[in-house]
Amino acid sequence: MHGANFYDYDKKLIDFSSNINVFNMNERLFSIIREDFDHVNVYPDIKAREAIDNVATYLACDASNIILGNGSIEIIDKAIHRASRVVIFDPSFYEYELRASVYKKELIRINYKDFKINFDELNILKKNDLLILTNPNNPNGRLLKKEELIKAQEICKEHGATLLLDEAFIEFTMHDYDSIKLFKDEDVIIVRAMTKTFALPGVRFGFAYVPKDFKDYYDELSLAWSTGFIQNEAAKLLANSEEYLSETKKYYQEERNRLKNLYKDFKNFEMIDSDANFYLIKLKKHNDEEMYKIMLEKGILIRRMQGYKNIGKNYVRLAIRTREENDYLIEKLREIEN
Repeated sequence: MHGANFYDYDKKLIDFSSNINVFNMNERLFSIIREDFDHVNVYPDIKAREAIDNVATYLACDASNIILGNGSIEIIDKAIHRASRVVIFDPSFYEYELRASVYKKELIRINYKDFKINFDELNILKKNDLLILTNPNNPNGRLLKKEELIKAQEICKEHGATLLLDEAFIEFTMHDYDSIKLFKDEDVIIVRAMTKTFALPGVRFGFAYVPKDFKDYYDELSLAWSTGFIQNEAAKLLANSEEYLSETKKYYQEERNRLKNLYKDFKNFEMIDSDANFYLIKLKKHNDEEMYKIMLEKGILIRRMQGYKNIGKNYVRLAIRTREENDYLIEKLREIEN
């Protein structure tokens, strides 16, 4: 149900299934860890104050509104646990459904129409519901407009529901708004992570800007030291990351545009517009299972739509990787086309 399942295969594969930044800060992180390694023999601060301060500085917000998690999914998990019902738009990230199932929460699905929100359907919201919007959405990569976010929050407020924005991929987009500033005093949970943007899926470090009542709830339920030495060290990377983020945005904007032009030459593969570091291709000749097997033979791992709802089997998701790897993918697609 997830990408990056290359552990299932013996041969070396180029992983287009997981959407991780092609840039990383590994050397800097290693240097930070090496410098502080003596601290590994000491319990970390149970309140993770330094890490919270680093996140607050990065997000330009008050530290009293910051919570940390063992990956962003820990935060989303607690938000789902607190809700009466969970409302999602399909297709979206499979883990929302899974966590709702674990806690036996009623899950209400609303179908995206052309990957856009039909706001009339949000009138089903009730008090204490949790509306989850992935921004940009996974699997299609569409960034929500500022006006859409404001409208969604207005409807949530009217019905006594909470809005959760999962912004794991926001730094890959050319967004012209800051969700935290937009909803500073509202009942909105804004979740981010270092997994995708900073290419650190192995570190498991998520964080969120939350209203005070949710912070109190989260702190009460959270395990002590759910984030430890490695996560606290990784948080130090957030300082002075402007150049890294600028380089990331520039590369992915250019590569999205370049790939869009390359796909115009195909008859059997249509690239769906994306604002993120991944995109869908619509398959005109094969289904997703057939395409998965064909690409596997060519040494490429792609993401099927297994686990996603309200999307046909004629789509697959692809990460945007290095230019050289993207060109290799295009070359293999041309072989299939011909």
